[in-house]
Amino acid sequence: MDYMYHVGLHRSLFQKIFMSYDIACQWGIHFKTRMATKFPGDWSVNNGTTTVKMLVPKFHLPAHVEKCQCDFSFNYTKHVGRTDGEAPEGGWSKINGLVASAREMGPGSRHDLLEGHMGDSNWKKVVGMSLHFIFILHHGIAQSEFQVCPYCRRLRRRYPNRPNIHIT
Repeated sequence: MDYMYHVGLHRSLFQKIFMSYDIACQWGIHFKTRMATKFPGDWSVNNGTTTVKMLVPKFHLPAHVEKCQCDFSFNYTKHVGRTDGEAPEGGWSKINGLVASAREMGPGSRHDLLEGHMGDSNWKKVVGMSLHFIFILHHGIAQSEFQVCPYCRRLRRRYPNRPNIHIT
């Protein structure tokens, strides 16, 4: 885990990073110390200017003690919006069908199998983004017409001599 997270943060230009991990309350205790001792000095995370906050995903949080539920909750953390922190685990459900095959494989073959399937899943996400963004754009345009047009009509009634209020 340490290596995976550190490589992900290595030379990061972000000022704030929120990490989601099932046992972040325990794993994050000596995170900075482990990063300083286990990895080369030139691998530092943005030379110490990055703030790293550990959080526990919402699904796993009820299994923790009350102090963890308060200190590591997405609900009580600024700048994370309505994030649940479970997105990294979503990909595993797609490969559940591989369990029987992967169980019989050696480490190298298992790694290749999982990497191939996860790469395919990522490729499908990238290809599907354009359709998703088009859907969001069309939905946004429809919502803007629904929200803005009545507002423009009210403005037009209130200020009839103002020429730059457009009604569609």
